Amino acid sequence: MIFLKNSNFIGVHSRHGISKLNFEKRMTVLTGFNGAGKSTILSGIFLTLENIGQRVQRPLFSAKKDWGIELNLVDDSFYDEYKNKINGINLADTNLKINVKNLITKPYLIEAVQAVSKKVDGKEKLDLYSYYNFIEKEFEKESENLNITSKTFQRIENFTNIYSVSLEPEKSLLYSIDKFLNLYTKDLQSNGDKVTVAFYKDEQIFYSKFLENGNDLSGLDVFSQKNNLDKSIFLLLSDFRGRVLSSDKILSKSIAEEFEYNKSKILDYSNDELNVFFKDLISKKRFSIEALNFVDKLNLFFKQVNKTAYLEEDGLISFKEIIKNKKGNIERVVKWFDCSKGEKTLICLLLMVFLYRDKNTIYLFDEPDLAMHIEWQRILLPTLLEIAPKSQFIISTHSPALIPKDVSQVGFINVSKLKEKVEYESE
Repeated sequence: MIFLKNSNFIGVHSRHGISKLNFEKRMTVLTGFNGAGKSTILSGIFLTLENIGQRVQRPLFSAKKDWGIELNLVDDSFYDEYKNKINGINLADTNLKINVKNLITKPYLIEAVQAVSKKVDGKEKLDLYSYYNFIEKEFEKESENLNITSKTFQRIENFTNIYSVSLEPEKSLLYSIDKFLNLYTKDLQSNGDKVTVAFYKDEQIFYSKFLENGNDLSGLDVFSQKNNLDKSIFLLLSDFRGRVLSSDKILSKSIAEEFEYNKSKILDYSNDELNVFFKDLISKKRFSIEALNFVDKLNLFFKQVNKTAYLEEDGLISFKEIIKNKKGNIERVVKWFDCSKGEKTLICLLLMVFLYRDKNTIYLFDEPDLAMHIEWQRILLPTLLEIAPKSQFIISTHSPALIPKDVSQVGFINVSKLKEKVEYESE
């Protein structure tokens, strides 16, 4: 598993100082006042992680210019995965350190970018402050050397991006493992599942491995740009359906085994009782155990509002609501698109964690508690940790109710205090 150990930022709180964040536990909660930089930090982590293995341009995410991000990650599965990859060469038992730097500056002339890119090699191991200032000075120097009045020069659109990845073993070794590192680098660039990132921000999901058929929905009215939450849920549910339905072969085998186990008990059943038995049996066996467990997690929340989540035959999630009436209780079916904004937010968050929990995913949530009832906030973080027990979470919030009772797996960073410290020490 690849774990994000710490991050450094320049230009978030100061151009002359580094904002340092350590992620010591599986879940880190960012707190602080508005304007402290929580959302910017999450966006920076996302932009940097997303570009490992694939280059993706997101101009709207990069509206901020002249800042830099450094991430330090550790892969604790490096030895087990690569010890037998190269015949005749032994690999020492060590974790692998991954250093990623991502500088986002104002647009420069293409010729300046090309010239500076040639000077970057070998500078990747500089600390972020030195690396950033080296790049900045080189850009200014190359820009001055160019005849900027010439019409032949073109300027990079939106922003200039300088990106680097460097690897080294966590232990000091007496011999070179460059062949393993080269192989690892190729895998990192070609294998999207080696480290992925999922980012929830402003009712949208941004994911480093795109969901299938997502672009096919852009023309539908219900999935307009102003309806991002519905679009996100629809995409997630489409993925969910494809993963949780049992194949015909597995379904037939499961039903046969269950029938054999209960054969003596159902010998005296009436036809109506047999119909109920097989209906329940098929319903249970149609879906994977993981899917049924996920529905149980949903019901931890929805039962508080007299609703019960269930799986329809096609694998979609719907709800049964109990309405108390003077003539007696009435049961009503509620489709996901008829849920409230807070309910949709919850469905979206839990689905994305469930679906990507086995993909070395780092989850970034920007104020997931918005529009969510306070009682739901209290159990949200523990539920996320249970659904994805091997994943890492970084979450921003203003809500004290979001903090769980058991904080053994949760760390906290007050970004307002970090901002004050960096500004005081650097200005």
